[in-house]
Amino acid sequence: PAFDSAVEVEERPVRRLRRHLVLAFTAFTVLVASVFGLYAVVFMYAVEDSVFEAQLAREAAVQLATHAARGDWRAPADTGIVLYRDPARFPADLKPGFAQEPWRSEFSGREGRHYHVRQLQPPAPAAPAWLVAEVSRQLVVRPIRDRVVMVLACTALVMVLLAIWLGVWLARRGTRPLYRLVHRVETLPVQPQGGRALASEFADDEIGVLARALDRLSQRVSAFVAREHAFTRDASHELRTPLAVISSAAGQLLGETGLSERGRQHVQHIRLSALQLQQAVAALLAL
Repeated sequence: PAFDSAVEVEERPVRRLRRHLVLAFTAFTVLVASVFGLYAVVFMYAVEDSVFEAQLAREAAVQLATHAARGDWRAPADTGIVLYRDPARFPADLKPGFAQEPWRSEFSGREGRHYHVRQLQPPAPAAPAWLVAEVSRQLVVRPIRDRVVMVLACTALVMVLLAIWLGVWLARRGTRPLYRLVHRVETLPVQPQGGRALASEFADDEIGVLARALDRLSQRVSAFVAREHAFTRDASHELRTPLAVISSAAGQLLGETGLSERGRQHVQHIRLSALQLQQAVAALLAL
């Protein structure tokens, strides 16, 4: 009875499997949206920078060819590019960054200015020069960056909501047979009944395999219980009755007047052994 009451008051398990599936779908969608959103922004910046670098590369090729032919540089054909012979003459908001990291080719200035720098290295002993392009008016990505990020964020939000809905739908659809099996197992009687089959209620899938395994286990338990009942019944009838007869006969023999003292001792031993066997059988049946 105590075991039955404990089973009845036991709380139903929290449905963590569905929650984990929904969280997995959501986390994967957030990760994919974040990664591809980052790739999109990086790609836009990379394409934009490649355009400016290509402009500087074309101008650098022309300048080096001119220097090789004339021995001096010429004015850049592109009005947005300025040729400097000395970094000390760079714009004021470019000089500090270039002085700290002269290997870089891209620098941010004040008031929204943005610079691309390319060094010209003619054959020795000629001194190097630098091409500087201030491209703030030609930037395309920076003015629309906030709108692009907003579009990406809204799209990611929609995809996350869709992933949550899809995760909930798939979790319910996929785990419904499993929770139905859990409910059927919870409602099984304490005394197993071999005639109640679980597998007949489920499809031929993983849940069905589990149900068939539980059916086989239930049949084995039913067979164990049946053998236990048979053994208890047989032991109660086949052992207790002979022992009671032996104990009773030994008691009657002890009352015989013509029994020798040695025979009385043997009969007493028989009676005591029968009583001990009766107690052992009673304990065995109780177990």
